Amino acid sequence: MSDILRRVIWRTFLSDNLDHVISFLVMYCNKTWVPNPHTRAEIVEAMTVFIPNERSKSTTPTANREVALCANVIAKERLGTALVSVFVDIEHAAPFDHKFQYRYHIFEILQYIWPRPSFNLPKLTFEVKGREEDTTVLFTKFIKLLMNDANFLLDEALHNLEEIKKLQMLQEDGEEWGQLDEPTRQSKLKTLAELKRMCTSHNLLAYETVNCIRYMTTRSQGMGGASHKSVTYAFVTPLLVDTLVTMLNYYLKELVSTSQTKYRVRNLEEVKFNPGALLQAIVAIYINLRHEEMFICAIPRDGRSYHATLFSETAPHW
Repeated sequence: MSDILRRVIWRTFLSDNLDHVISFLVMYCNKTWVPNPHTRAEIVEAMTVFIPNERSKSTTPTANREVALCANVIAKERLGTALVSVFVDIEHAAPFDHKFQYRYHIFEILQYIWPRPSFNLPKLTFEVKGREEDTTVLFTKFIKLLMNDANFLLDEALHNLEEIKKLQMLQEDGEEWGQLDEPTRQSKLKTLAELKRMCTSHNLLAYETVNCIRYMTTRSQGMGGASHKSVTYAFVTPLLVDTLVTMLNYYLKELVSTSQTKYRVRNLEEVKFNPGALLQAIVAIYINLRHEEMFICAIPRDGRSYHATLFSETAPHW
């Protein structure tokens, strides 16, 4: 369906109806109008044509697209909440891997509108099983799912990198590789290709998810002039702070310890693994939250990954 929506949007670029199309799409991202999260997620995917990005094939000048979206009153009032709502609702409504692809497109738009105070995260209410659920509860659910995604995707990406490294080392060992019969070699090459495919996807999605946490915790105004304090507090509530810290400590340790060589596959670009950029995003989150007492106190409570020299070991890489 998103391809059909894109074609409709392209036809309106040269007409006077673009503002109406944007309003229509934003309104239909609302669960009141379209209860099906899958359909709303496809609408969000179609809306990525309105933001400038490297993959866009549009011949319409970037400025025109920015003006169209940023000037739309309904988008400024409702798009932020709609994106967060779709992110939450798609959790159990789409195939497991497919939900990450939908969320990737949500990140594309969210990152574009987040630093623009003209886009609001309005104080609306949603009917959920006969009771009202305000945006505070919705945003808390969003953050919890965001951290769950980051943890899963990073874990899968690093596991796949380790398996790729093992197979590449086997290939490089001419004697051992030569002792394998042809069917076994072909089977391992097929496994290697599949691991690279999955790893590429997981690396791209993992970085976008971690990066979302980074820019949401940056000390600046967010959508609708949301204060830094109100946004960062949502990440460090007693319910979520230990989950966030455990995740950050573990992946920081994995990226800077001597054991990180097991993730250094032959061609990092081929699988879209950029350990430097990922490390920068993780360190930036620590820096962004350094004034939050609950966050600081939770760091040494983590008995799995934290140790006294963790940050001193990170410094040379940073």
